[in-house]
Amino acid sequence: MKKFGLVFCFILVASLFAAGAVFADTVDPHDPHAPVKPDPVNPNLVTVEAQNTAAAVTTQLATVSTTAQAKVNEALTSMAAVGSDGKYYPNAAAKQAAFEAAVDFLPDGATSADLLALPVFVAALPDGSPAGSTADIMFPVANLGTEYAGKKPSEIRIIKIISSDDVVVFQPVTNLALLDDGRFAVVTGTAAADVVTGALVAGTEYSVRLAIKDGGRFDLDGEANSVIFDPAMMSPATYHDDSSSGCSLGFAPAALLLAAPLFFLKRK
Repeated sequence: MKKFGLVFCFILVASLFAAGAVFADTVDPHDPHAPVKPDPVNPNLVTVEAQNTAAAVTTQLATVSTTAQAKVNEALTSMAAVGSDGKYYPNAAAKQAAFEAAVDFLPDGATSADLLALPVFVAALPDGSPAGSTADIMFPVANLGTEYAGKKPSEIRIIKIISSDDVVVFQPVTNLALLDDGRFAVVTGTAAADVVTGALVAGTEYSVRLAIKDGGRFDLDGEANSVIFDPAMMSPATYHDDSSSGCSLGFAPAALLLAAPLFFLKRK
C-alpha cells in the first residue's frame, strides 16, 4: 500500500546488518590456527552512556536551549508517558501514528500492538567532544530475544516517526566499522563487541548499540549541543534495502527536525 507515496532510502545500516561478523574467534581461512582480529569500531564514534529515567531526561533538558527544550517537550507531551518504572515510553497515540506512517513497511496483518516500545533516553557527550560528534550509545533490551526469537538482526529495523506522515529508519550493521549515524548493531548481553549475526534466541539477553549524530536528523532536539535525546520502539516489518541511512516519505526536509519516536521493525 503506497499510501503515502513512500520513497525508501536505505544504506542498510546494515543492512548494514549485512556484512561480516566481528567475533574474536573467527579463523583466517588461509591459516586456520591464526585467529582474525575483530573488525575495528568506527574511530569517529564517541562512546556515551544512556540514561533513561524520566528524572534524567528532565535534568538534561534543563541544560539545552529553549528551542531544543520546546522540541523535546512537544514530543514528551504529545507522544510519551511515564511508565510504572519511572521512564518515558512512546504512548498509544505515538504507536498508532507510527503504524500508519510505516504501514508499507509492515507485514500483512500487523497492527500497532506489534510495535515494541523502548524507553526514551538521554545521552550527554563527554566534555571536549567535537561539535557534531556521533554518539555510540548501548542499552539493554530485555525482551528482544523473546519478541524476535528466530529473527536475525538483518531482519530488524528501528523506525523513527517524525510526524504522522513521515518516518526515518535506523538500519542494522553486523560490522562495527560500519556503525555510524542512523545505524545500529545488536550485541549479546553487555558484550559490546559480540555482534549478533544469527537468529535471536528466546531467553538470551541482548543490547542495542545505536549511533546518533549530535544535532543530526536522528537527534530528537535537533541541535549540536552535546546532548542527545531519543525515544525508541521495535516492530516487525518488510523492507526493501537501498542506499541511504534513512527513509523519508517525501515531505519537506524541515519536517525531519521534528521530535519523533522510534520503532524496531522486523521482516516477515
